[in-house]
Amino acid sequence: QAGEGTPRQLTKGNKTWISGVKWSPDGSRILFEDKRMRLFDIDVRSGVKIEVDRGEHSSGISAAEYSHDGTWIAYIKQDVNFFGSVYLHNVLSRRTERVTDGRYHEYDVTWDPEARWLYFASKRSFEPISSAFEARMVHRVTDHIYAIRLTDDEAEPVPVLSDEEVDDDGDPIIIESDGEK
Repeated sequence: QAGEGTPRQLTKGNKTWISGVKWSPDGSRILFEDKRMRLFDIDVRSGVKIEVDRGEHSSGISAAEYSHDGTWIAYIKQDVNFFGSVYLHNVLSRRTERVTDGRYHEYDVTWDPEARWLYFASKRSFEPISSAFEARMVHRVTDHIYAIRLTDDEAEPVPVLSDEEVDDDGDPIIIESDGEK
């Protein structure tokens, strides 16, 4: 990427618009989506273009991103119910795995810097309240951020805090049914 040498086109033969162009962290590969809802991975040196996946419904594939070591691609693919699901594609083996179940709408997938966690936003909180203006129920704040652990030995990214009271030695205080400690 020094700008030296003869330029060459890597996206030949697409015959459609491309978007979502992303470089791998080491600059050796390029990801892009096209208007036909296909996701491609191109090896920059050889020019070999691999179709990673193909969308089948409405908005197809989005939010594709390489892991920080460039060996995985995370992306969102829309299902028949028009909800997005998170998928992982291994660049080396060319295997793809769906990692969410499609019951909720996932979007905006990203990796943590060491590729230990995969973060994504999801519309999966349903707490209906009565509308102040119409005779119907509305859902507020349906979107939250979720994490998928990618290794077995990782601690939680946000540790669970205990609400137990402890004595001076750090032992939990247990109150018996008669109110005695």
